[in-house]
Amino acid sequence: MPWKLLILAPVIGLAIFLAIHFDLRDLLRRALDGIAGLGIWGPVIFVLLYIVASVLFVPASLLTLGAGALFGIVRAVCA
Repeated sequence: MPWKLLILAPVIGLAIFLAIHFDLRDLLRRALDGIAGLGIWGPVIFVLLYIVASVLFVPASLLTLGAGALFGIVRAVCA
């Protein structure tokens, strides 16, 4: 049990630090703008971004709405 706390505490601390010192909405908005110009690789990169954002406790609703705006409803559901 203590080893889990030793791993979890720094991860949570890093997530809090990043949330305080970086504007996550602006960062995500710029990332989505960049992904929009990647063509066929856009959905692949978006899925990878979604995985990383989920691990870093970024609200998934922002990315889900971004997927709908980027790819349209049909492609967003498939991605």
